[in-house]
Amino acid sequence: MPCGLSGVSMTKLATGDEPEGKADLVDDGTTKTYDDFGHMLAENGFQYAGEAGEGANGYVFKVDNEFIPGLFWAVKAFPRDAFTYPSSLFTEAEYLDKYRRLIRLPYSAHLCYTSEVLRDHEYLYIVMEWVGGGDCMGLGRVSEGEVRHIAQGALRGLQVLHTHDITHADVSLRNIMRTGERVMLIDFDNIITPHSPKVTRIAGTPQFLAPECFEGFDYSPASDLWAIGVSLYYLLTCRFPFDIPATVPDDGSIEPAVLRAMKRGPRFLPSDGVSAEAADLISKLLTADKKQRMASAAEALAHPWLASDDGTSAWPPPAATALCTAPSSPARNHILHIDQSDSSSDSEPTTPPPPQPQGAKHAPAAASSGPAPRRPAAPSRPTSRSRESDRGRGTRRHRGGRREVRWVPKADR
Repeated sequence: MPCGLSGVSMTKLATGDEPEGKADLVDDGTTKTYDDFGHMLAENGFQYAGEAGEGANGYVFKVDNEFIPGLFWAVKAFPRDAFTYPSSLFTEAEYLDKYRRLIRLPYSAHLCYTSEVLRDHEYLYIVMEWVGGGDCMGLGRVSEGEVRHIAQGALRGLQVLHTHDITHADVSLRNIMRTGERVMLIDFDNIITPHSPKVTRIAGTPQFLAPECFEGFDYSPASDLWAIGVSLYYLLTCRFPFDIPATVPDDGSIEPAVLRAMKRGPRFLPSDGVSAEAADLISKLLTADKKQRMASAAEALAHPWLASDDGTSAWPPPAATALCTAPSSPARNHILHIDQSDSSSDSEPTTPPPPQPQGAKHAPAAASSGPAPRRPAAPSRPTSRSRESDRGRGTRRHRGGRREVRWVPKADR
């Protein structure tokens, strides 16, 4: 499955709200622009391998590397006209800025690798690694050793983001992915950078949000750490620590009793079987006052429960000891619902979706605030020609490759 795309909950911008230093946004005009989806694939040595998922705001496609068959990538297509809707969650420049900053981060095995941002006249394309595996929401109740392994991976991913002044802002079990021994954070559409505008409405997956998010739309590294605490509590007990509904109003209002419970802190039952050290870490992550909360991912990783490995963190884990029923999430918080099954590189590519008639729309998602996006038309296979016959006709030769691929413009097909 493509990583980084199991869920999205984006921050809505206030009308006229301009981020500080907006002139410094990283969209410097260097984003490569192509004629259409097929042109983009051909010029980058990709072959269409099927559609991986779709949602209220976009699509994800699986593509193969033409020169190294079996080296798959995920391409997320986000319609550019969505930025023009009155309810737009951010501007195109801000969206590009987020991903350009993300791409410039040092590589970490605990962050889904994002390679490039491309575009044509209709879509932005985010090129990411394709990773088999699934998110942690479907794990069920697992052992402390397995939860320790997940916590270490997620916190190391956050450590990289926070060191570079980036808040994930939508940490949840659906956005923590595991594949083999690797644990990584995915889904970066909602990240907050120093150049992001002020958050003016609730965003994210409500059950994982900190009290300050509900009370003042205050998203920060501290709220990311709270979300890690919720994730660990759920994996160890198969329930959420607080009775927060799956959907909340944009103003973040929730029952006063729920806020009081959050300020009291999490409670464990004797039947949960959670060790004192694990409960201590979770309690420090789920401290309501952000100033008293565990200060950083590094501090969390240094906690005795995570710092000492008693050999029980072996991976992959055995079957879950109990199966939890994963709660549903509001449609507005998710851009894509991806099949969580591991995709084998030997499987046959899915049939390309048919091009849609001009102006055709998908039925909008229940909570979508704008028109549903159009699917990019599946490309026809690029033609291959000899070097001699294509000389002087716009042929591109891949670095180090012996095959030459010529993209055929629409008018000539």
